Amino acid sequence: TYPVVNRTIRTPLSDAEQHYGSMFDIEAVNDVVVKRMDIHMESTNSFEMVKVYTKYGTHRGYERRPGAWKEIFGSNVSGSGVGSFTSLPEVSFASTHVLAGNTQAFYVSLSAPNLLNSRGLTTGDINVQNDDLILRVGVAKGNYFGTTINNKSWNGQILYSTPSSESLDPTTSPTIAIPSPTYFPSFISLISSDKPSSSSNPVDRALRSTFDGTQSNYGNMFDIFAQHTVNVQSLAVHTT
Repeated sequence: TYPVVNRTIRTPLSDAEQHYGSMFDIEAVNDVVVKRMDIHMESTNSFEMVKVYTKYGTHRGYERRPGAWKEIFGSNVSGSGVGSFTSLPEVSFASTHVLAGNTQAFYVSLSAPNLLNSRGLTTGDINVQNDDLILRVGVAKGNYFGTTINNKSWNGQILYSTPSSESLDPTTSPTIAIPSPTYFPSFISLISSDKPSSSSNPVDRALRSTFDGTQSNYGNMFDIFAQHTVNVQSLAVHTT
């Protein structure tokens, strides 16, 4: 394990409009683990089904493509009403690793049009930011990957953790650097290299591809060319 610092990034709760859902992107300035989120709901008197989906990269171009997304939360939630955060229980929320420099999209979907979004900004603009994350203006959504309404800002807060900047043990870095293919679709080859280094021990390295694949197939063949002697230890793949 590694020391972590728990932090929060939150948006204003203002100029709200009701929709079934909201899609938005976050950009990681530092490595983060999204642990859960709170949302802004209009309703207060009944339980509603809330689902949260995520995908690597931007939501743009994927607003109507459910196969590109992974569900990370699904539970009946009682809303806290206008002007208050409605918490999504962490026990039901699958954490998502986002590496520094990467973009991760999220889609919050309700069973009724009671999710509150703000208006007045342009999709892709910065909604809020802090030292770890940039949260961008996204789009509102109709019921389950339905109609897309541009220039809407998700209302809520994201609770996340970051590795401690004071005492991160370098031997634990692969835990952060190699994301889980379940919640962070990727293709990564972890390589132990015999390339000469300052010590006599092999050096663990990772080689990763881009994440632009949009076609689903049963398999893939490819070649690698070794410029030094290497030992391929593991792979992580990109799945829908």
